[in-house]
Amino acid sequence: MKTFWQHYGLRGIILFCAVLVGMPLVMMIGSVVATSPQDDEVWAHILAHALGDYMVTTLALAAGVGSLSAVMGVACAWLVSMYRFWGSSFFKVALLLPMAMPAYIVAFVYTDMLDHGGRVATWLNDSTGADAGAEVWFDVRTLPMAILVMALTLYPYVFALVRASLVEQSFCVWQAGRTLGCGAWRNFWLVGLPLLRPALVVAVVIVIMETLNDFGVVSAFSLPTLTSGIYHAWLNMNSLSVAVRLALLLLVLVLLILLVERWARGNRRYHAPSGSHRQMVAEHLKGARAVVSFCFCASLVVFGFVLPFVVLLWLAAHNQHQAFAEGFVGYGLNSLALSGSAAMGAVALGFMLAWAARPPSGWLFRSLMRLASIGYAIPGAVLAIALLLWLSAVDKAQNAGLSWLGWQGAHFLWVGSWAALVYGYVVRFLALPYGAVDSALSRVTPSMEHAARTLGASAWNVMRRIHLPMMRPSLMTAGLLVFVDSMKELPLTLLLRPFDSDTLSTWVWHYARDEAFAVSAPGALLIVCVGLLPVVWLSSMISGSTAKKSGWLTNKQTALRDTNAYAPA
Repeated sequence: MKTFWQHYGLRGIILFCAVLVGMPLVMMIGSVVATSPQDDEVWAHILAHALGDYMVTTLALAAGVGSLSAVMGVACAWLVSMYRFWGSSFFKVALLLPMAMPAYIVAFVYTDMLDHGGRVATWLNDSTGADAGAEVWFDVRTLPMAILVMALTLYPYVFALVRASLVEQSFCVWQAGRTLGCGAWRNFWLVGLPLLRPALVVAVVIVIMETLNDFGVVSAFSLPTLTSGIYHAWLNMNSLSVAVRLALLLLVLVLLILLVERWARGNRRYHAPSGSHRQMVAEHLKGARAVVSFCFCASLVVFGFVLPFVVLLWLAAHNQHQAFAEGFVGYGLNSLALSGSAAMGAVALGFMLAWAARPPSGWLFRSLMRLASIGYAIPGAVLAIALLLWLSAVDKAQNAGLSWLGWQGAHFLWVGSWAALVYGYVVRFLALPYGAVDSALSRVTPSMEHAARTLGASAWNVMRRIHLPMMRPSLMTAGLLVFVDSMKELPLTLLLRPFDSDTLSTWVWHYARDEAFAVSAPGALLIVCVGLLPVVWLSSMISGSTAKKSGWLTNKQTALRDTNAYAPA
């Protein structure tokens, strides 16, 4: 029985997880050939009039957000790690706060404030005369403004990973550069930036992935991207086939980015120059340099978190009764139940996948294991279409089987159900708990397991008494991360949720789309407050130099590493 479990049971878990992720993608690729004359006409129209705008805007948005986030994150991480100025200790925590703000909520806040007829323009009209505010105001719904808003919410990924890398570096490195006559700027450019390159590249790729997955910001700013084109083709043009083609284009773009990242990384390795490690000694800034450093860090915190949070508080306080009347409590319970179910499901599958992959396996099962964790690299809109095609096929097969048995089956049991939405969350975020468990299992030495087995412990007892206690912190943090990401997820939720049902994220989006964002402000505020939990946790771990040990900070890095395994060497 033990041999059967080791050789078939554990590998069966890997195969099951790979089927959960892989079959939707196979169905989506296979559905491209099934087209109708109407689909061909719609596709011809898209090719002639829209596809160029979709591609150019998508690439410009990804490049702009990635570049600006890199500048913001690296600059802040360098300032608070290498220098001391008034407020630097506070900024080590505060600069992570925008991570709790979903980009689409920040976009809705700023469009509600700054757009023509918004609150600021209305205040200007009331203060200076009729239409005076409209005459001097500007158009907020532009590509540069969208890049700025997304960078303000995504730069914390760069800040967190780069600062963690700086904390791990020895002061001897910077001291050697100073000894050779490098000033502060040359020391950063010639010594610091090359050493930070691995963390910076991974962080920028994560930012670009989040940008390509976004739908709320491009919807708020009315930008033609591949993601908005998928929704337009499906919901407005009633052509699922065209939506599938656009989804495949977006998926190819993601794989190309992963390929470029792997090519840029190559076989480079970065090691400390010596076995000694000296703690970083920060330089005290004074005068103009201290003022500029403070203002730069403060501006990111204010515009990325404080101002949107204050606006949400004000709107929620003035619209709480209307929000409760519109079903705020029910939508909140839906979000909590779905996110909790997704967190438990993803952690359970991630644990089983990592545990099953621990014994040595052949190349086939290693490939299946990587396929099972590729969901994080797939944009939500692409994954939603793939899951709909796959679940539709499952429903048809199920109904055919019930009809053959003489039973009357439900027409759609899986499509348009809450179970389908939880399935989507688990597939998309499975790489996060898998990365945490895999990192935790790497700290369990073979001697521990051998000693337990020598004393007569079964494989189950080894897992329960050795593996689980050591992995409990990693499992908790991974579950929290999946929970928060599921609460914030918008593209996947919009397409997979049951009809006439909403979560907090879709409820906020619907009211913001109808120019009534204030009504859904309590829901947006709740999403932000839930997102603050892992941010505080992450900040404490980076400050205590325990982020890497806990597996928290490396979850998304591991997810990127596993999906990157498909890029050709």
